[in-house]
Amino acid sequence: MTIAKEERGRWKKGESGNPRGRSPGTGKVAQLRENIAQHLPEIIEQLVIKAKEGDSQAARLLLERVIPPVKSMEQSVKISFPVDADLSTQGQSIIQAVANSFYWRY
Repeated sequence: MTIAKEERGRWKKGESGNPRGRSPGTGKVAQLRENIAQHLPEIIEQLVIKAKEGDSQAARLLLERVIPPVKSMEQSVKISFPVDADLSTQGQSIIQAVANSFYWRY
């Protein structure tokens, strides 16, 4: 049985250079995942019990998998101050605008 190659000497997409190689899903990682999957309901149940008892690592593991991480967002802040004001007054205006913006978000 010969397997056709492309002109550049590479295997065609979807064709293996070793057609009789190891079947997918027969490696050690696949076996480990299958073993874990069999016990998954009990593992999750124990994690929930430990989290309720105060185990912060169990709670963190559960929450990280259930709740998506918070992403930071930039928010524009409208700043208005008199152009003829001194730098100190302009700086105070900037700080006040940022503080007001933060206050309304939370």
